[in-house]
Amino acid sequence: MTKPKTAAEFLDRGCDKDDQKDSRGAIEDYSKAIEINPNYAEAYANRGCAKEELGDKEGAIDDWQKAADLGDEEAAQWIQEWKAKNQEKTTENNIFTQLINYDLQKDYVDKLSKEEKLELFRGLTWEIEQIADKEWNSEKNYTEEFMVNWITNSYSKEVLTPFENALDPDSKEDDENEYEPWDDHLFIFTFNKEFKDFDDYEIESYEINEEDNQISFLCPSFWLDVPREFLISWALDFYDIEAMFVEDMSMCG
Repeated sequence: MTKPKTAAEFLDRGCDKDDQKDSRGAIEDYSKAIEINPNYAEAYANRGCAKEELGDKEGAIDDWQKAADLGDEEAAQWIQEWKAKNQEKTTENNIFTQLINYDLQKDYVDKLSKEEKLELFRGLTWEIEQIADKEWNSEKNYTEEFMVNWITNSYSKEVLTPFENALDPDSKEDDENEYEPWDDHLFIFTFNKEFKDFDDYEIESYEINEEDNQISFLCPSFWLDVPREFLISWALDFYDIEAMFVEDMSMCG
């Protein structure tokens, strides 16, 4: 077999090696073709496919992107298909996307035992207990049965009431001890490398740290009264955070 000399000849030999399932040999020939002709879109596209065969996804994407930049529409389509497939897989495995529709009643309250409901009630902050106190009317109603029933039927509806009233300028709620809706703690969301929209959170955020891919947000005062899953779900919605880009959420304060 005549030794290839031109970029096209190296491309052809690379294709032959691909047909023979010799991906590594094909990559060598495609690379030689690119060395001779740095603008050889087909060589980049083919080398990307060979890299994909070897499990080098990032290398494949880089080569396909180069081919796309050089006008290869098919390579551009491969990139879009790969991103769509990868995003779907990431979404399925991302606990934060699973928490978007977290239901405080169905996913939390309804799963609690009687003992856990009593423990939850007794640990509620003063502002939430005051809402329940309006139903007690007198100390004789302060029973375990009442506490369990209140958690079962009213907790998920009322736990955010003080917070929402504090943010509502039209609220008629008369509170002698003004409720502070924000706690001293902060949410710290860590995003993956795909996330680029830091500028979108300049107003809502407490601090943006692009170097560590993190954005900090104010934490609501009701955080002690709800499970972590609901707190994350609430923050994703309140701050309009794209869950598929989130890798972790921690708190400090």
